[in-house]
Amino acid sequence: VRIALALREVAAAYSQLERFDEAGVALRRAVAVAASTGDGRDSLHLLYGDLAALTWQQGDYALSEEFFDKSDRAYDAAAARGANALTPTERAIELANRALLYRDTGRFDQAVRLVERAIALPEGSRPARTFKWNDETLTAKFYEDLAARRAELGDTGESMDLSRTAIYRSLRPLPG
Repeated sequence: VRIALALREVAAAYSQLERFDEAGVALRRAVAVAASTGDGRDSLHLLYGDLAALTWQQGDYALSEEFFDKSDRAYDAAAARGANALTPTERAIELANRALLYRDTGRFDQAVRLVERAIALPEGSRPARTFKWNDETLTAKFYEDLAARRAELGDTGESMDLSRTAIYRSLRPLPG
């Protein structure tokens, strides 16, 4: 499993350098490695989610959708095995990434619903766990994404309210 996760980090580095083809090769190798072990199968959803985001960045929306579907199936299988598959923040990021795909393919209503689910994950679990400072930033980003989706749907009043919430969230003081 460590090799697969190391390959995932290599892929992230390639993506940051905009070397997307090399990132895809590293992620596909990571999937092959992870699929070969029990512990690795519990991480497949992360790798498929990364492939979905990568192929979205490359403009291959159909393939991105396929990888998101594979990520969902792998996540469900890992959860059925009792694996602690995703933290609320990781799940929120995955939902927000899929929302971007839906936005880019004209499915604005679905995009809004996913961003709303992404927002609800960190917010809903807040009393149950300690938040890192970047969770506030992440939540602010989701509110701004939701504001953009509402504006695209023509709901400017709601969009403005959500933008104000995003600003408020981003200005919360960091823990000392």
